[in-house]
Amino acid sequence: MKLSRTHLAAGGTAVALGALAAVALGASGGEPAAQVEAVPGPPPVEIRTVVVRRTVREVLPGSASRRRGRPRLAARPRARARLRAAAEQHQRRLG
Repeated sequence: MKLSRTHLAAGGTAVALGALAAVALGASGGEPAAQVEAVPGPPPVEIRTVVVRRTVREVLPGSASRRRGRPRLAARPRARARLRAAAEQHQRRLG
């Protein structure tokens, strides 16, 4: 297998990380750490969590489809025609 720059860089990085780990582990020294006694404090607080799930339905104030069951017709003739065509197509889909 031919060595490329990428393989050499990866190998060099792995060796450097290994050396860094060895230095970090060796830096801890041979002395045991001084133990600190825990000071008794107030007892831990008990926390209770309750999840409340409910459905909120909002009706927009300008929504005529909720009130009359059909879409509100626009004032412009083209928009009115488009809305009628869409409503008819929707009714055909419903059966």
